[in-house]
Amino acid sequence: MKKIRKLATKLLITTIVLISGMSMTVYGMTAKEVTAKTPKSYVTGTNSVYGPKLSQAQLNSVAQATADFMNKKITKNMTTDAKILVAYNHIKNNTTYVDWNAVEGANTAYTLVTKKGACSGMARSMKALCDAMGIESYYVHSTSNDHQWNLIRFGDGVCIM
Repeated sequence: MKKIRKLATKLLITTIVLISGMSMTVYGMTAKEVTAKTPKSYVTGTNSVYGPKLSQAQLNSVAQATADFMNKKITKNMTTDAKILVAYNHIKNNTTYVDWNAVEGANTAYTLVTKKGACSGMARSMKALCDAMGIESYYVHSTSNDHQWNLIRFGDGVCIM
């Protein structure tokens, strides 16, 4: 845990130093452009990784929430490490943990819209954000009644989140 905290602190300090010396060119991404990156994941009835039972309206809301994140939080000059940290902090700071059946979509990326989710909703949300940022990631679901997480590839390694 101490190593992870040290790494996160280094990443944050590096990000602050890099950003303070750069222009802040922000993405101008629309929900339609987010959808185009992973088109099959944003169509209802396709067993979407973002939530297999989400309606088309809910998937559209996820795309819009993802585009809003990109436009407000991600800059073109950010490193992959910095993007992952910003996405992680976005979910951590803007999502309340709830039981899997407490609110509609708690197990889905719709968590980005409701700001309430279980571990599966947070993991699916991270997958949606990584997809939009162009970062290779995987949603891992151990069993039907167990924990879920992400494997995120960057550099020459994999981060488990």
